[in-house]
Amino acid sequence: ALSKSAGSPVPPPGQGVVLAEVAKRPTIIEEETVDSEAEPEFSGQTFFSLQVGHYDSEARAVQAVAAWRAREQESFYVAPSGKEKNFRVFVGKYDTLERANGQAALFERQQETRVYITLLQESEVKEP
Repeated sequence: ALSKSAGSPVPPPGQGVVLAEVAKRPTIIEEETVDSEAEPEFSGQTFFSLQVGHYDSEARAVQAVAAWRAREQESFYVAPSGKEKNFRVFVGKYDTLERANGQAALFERQQETRVYITLLQESEVKEP
């Protein structure tokens, strides 16, 4: 409850000191609270792409890339690395997550294909 003194609100005794101490504390940002929605800048080394499939063999991935290219889509694949066991097929290269999201919605409607937006490094791209 605030009491009034000379027309301005005054906190109950003791609370003013606590508020002043809180205001002086440094703000600590832990790693988990960092804005993960921030878009990385396009550096020429990384880009966003739409994953449209994954295959257990390189030959099948190459066939899928050819099929997407026949539909006039910029397509390529990425070989497995680490624990990944599948060759992943992608369509398009986008410099921002916002552009990739816009294209993903359009692509899913037009191509009737579920896509997954992925951040890739240019060095991962394989062309058949």
